[in-house]
Amino acid sequence: MIVGVDVREALGQPAGKGRLAAELLPRIRANHQEIELRYYADTNSAGSERGLTTIAGSGLRWHRDVARDAAKRCDVYFATTSYLTPQFMRIPTLVFVHDLIAFRREAAPQRRARVIERLALGRAVKHAAAVAVNSEATKHDLLKRYGDDVGKKVSVVPLAAGPQFKPASDRTQEEAIRNKYGLDR
Repeated sequence: MIVGVDVREALGQPAGKGRLAAELLPRIRANHQEIELRYYADTNSAGSERGLTTIAGSGLRWHRDVARDAAKRCDVYFATTSYLTPQFMRIPTLVFVHDLIAFRREAAPQRRARVIERLALGRAVKHAAAVAVNSEATKHDLLKRYGDDVGKKVSVVPLAAGPQFKPASDRTQEEAIRNKYGLDR
């Protein structure tokens, strides 16, 4: 099975949505050799990852062109960072929804994200074959906003800590950490 994935935000120094792709995709590759990942980025993205397909353009044109290419080369598409591309897809798409901050004025979302997500999220989750969310709270917010039709597709996939976050292996390491941060215990 070939899975297309938008990795633009995962290249370079990923944060937020890009962190999900940067952490998750190598684990998919390591644990599921039967899956081939085809990474999509724009021509401004840095990276030489195996399977990287760069598509020229920006905005809606980029998303449309990725959807066309993925329809020819992929079996499914995993939308880790964008709600625009799934609207153009002709193949089954998994949309990952991180939160619904764009819909909460009190959260002071970025203007660009607020506009794009308000316009695109509803269409993306309705068009998607499956929707993943990172918490029960996000699932609740999604169902409240888009109803039970979307709820049938939603799975909660909690985010996990990276391998660098592990318990100290011995007393010497614990002591070094306590000293570094000035902790008594």
